Amino acid sequence: PDLTRGERGRVYLTNGHTITVLSESPVRPGQLFVGTDDGKLHRSTDDGKTWVDLTSRLKGLPTGKGVAATSHITRVEQAPYDEQTVFVTLDRRRQNDERPYIFRSRDRGESFERVNGTLPLEGPVHVVRADARNRGLLFAGTEFGLFVSFDEGDRWQPLACGLPPVAVHDLYIHPVEHEMVIGTHGRGVLHRAGSTRSGL
Repeated sequence: PDLTRGERGRVYLTNGHTITVLSESPVRPGQLFVGTDDGKLHRSTDDGKTWVDLTSRLKGLPTGKGVAATSHITRVEQAPYDEQTVFVTLDRRRQNDERPYIFRSRDRGESFERVNGTLPLEGPVHVVRADARNRGLLFAGTEFGLFVSFDEGDRWQPLACGLPPVAVHDLYIHPVEHEMVIGTHGRGVLHRAGSTRSGL
């Protein structure tokens, strides 16, 4: 079914009503999460045959008419170490809200809590990635750089690693080499492997 807020035959000026994120659990095949650019979040545990709407469980968003519809879900990260833990990031710049929004669930999306803790007050989050080998190790790419948490998002600190304070839009942790690739808005890639750094 349509998992967005779209209505057939209606034209929208501010929202594409588009699925922007599709995430499958690395430890439970068939467990899917879908996020949209109009703030909807759904979960399926049967390969997409049936869906549960989890949107209302993202607590802590500002209240008001149309608030949820202007929240752009930028990433859903299902933990690589268990099927229960999931992280969701939102971007609300369309409402002139520059604050970071990262949500964590430890019960497969039945409930969520905000875990943007010590992130800068201004700096929307584009991506969040969990490390497969070190439970609790989490990375967040924001509008103003890269941040790391060692306690699943309760506390954050900047991770410079030679990276300027640019928008970090994607992160990839290689499953075998355990190296991280960082994609920025500046159309650059920073490859971090041990003590060597190279711009590609």
